[in-house]
Amino acid sequence: MRDVRVELSDAPPYVVTCLQRDNTNGGHGHVLAVETSDPDGGRTRWATVEVIKALMEGQTFVADEDGNSADPVLAPSTCGRCGAVTLSVSPGGTEIAPCA
Repeated sequence: MRDVRVELSDAPPYVVTCLQRDNTNGGHGHVLAVETSDPDGGRTRWATVEVIKALMEGQTFVADEDGNSADPVLAPSTCGRCGAVTLSVSPGGTEIAPCA
């Protein structure tokens, strides 16, 4: 029998189109939600916990529309001020717009 498993690292990335942040936590903020343009052509709104789960399962989130930038832009993190689990946005020169 042939092995037909798909490696998640071979899956196309989700392209982050915008971030929703909560900036009311005592002068600092956290990412609350992310919107993406999906590999299948759809669009998805993800809660932070959904993004963290997808990242742990091997999915990749990038900011480059053409997908050439394979550098992930989202990573799970812990807020240094309050200890909340959130997402950090990797610096890389790409500005991700706030969600409307």
